[in-house]
Amino acid sequence: MSIGAVLAATWELLLRHPLGMVLGAVGMSALDSAVELLAGEDSISSLTSFVSIGVVYAIFRMLLKKKGFIDREGSFRSYFGVGLLSGIAIIVGFLFLVVPGLFLMARWSVASAFVITQGSKSIEALRASWQATRDCAWTIVLILVVTFGAYVAIFATFTIVAALAPVLLGGSVDAIDKSPPFVIMLNLLANIGTVGTAYLSVAIFEKVIGEGESLQGIFA
Repeated sequence: MSIGAVLAATWELLLRHPLGMVLGAVGMSALDSAVELLAGEDSISSLTSFVSIGVVYAIFRMLLKKKGFIDREGSFRSYFGVGLLSGIAIIVGFLFLVVPGLFLMARWSVASAFVITQGSKSIEALRASWQATRDCAWTIVLILVVTFGAYVAIFATFTIVAALAPVLLGGSVDAIDKSPPFVIMLNLLANIGTVGTAYLSVAIFEKVIGEGESLQGIFA
């Protein structure tokens, strides 16, 4: 596995199946923006977070199905359980100088895919992912750093440019926060990143099971 191979596989997925990205990112952005503009920013996280989880699950499942990876499809409950259990541990890991959190993200990066493709329960999927990624964990860490770093740079650049534009035009920077175009674009960028994790996860899973041991060996 290499960074270039995973990024190329992610790009190929986006080119072959762009509808998931378009519908997912645009749909969630429309919902987020409507809630934020009409009900206030404080309402957005509690109301739309569950929708986001469901949308990413649907796109992730669709991509795995398109690639022919699904053997025994698991439940959404197990998928949610993987996210909850790994998320708690990863947050704790990030409290210890970031690197442990990244390492845990890498080791459990294919757990959700094992739930959907092999019908694994949450704990079984986490164990299988830990075993499957033992020889490529640090490569996955680098992939996560590169992709997240590039996304943050793009997001930050847009935010800075959008904030400075009113000032350069003689307006007020405070006005941009509630500007509908700014809110919509910011939410669109955020949701492109969210949906993009599904594409990246499938690409990582493809490389892990393609270059690692067989699924029979992992679940033996």
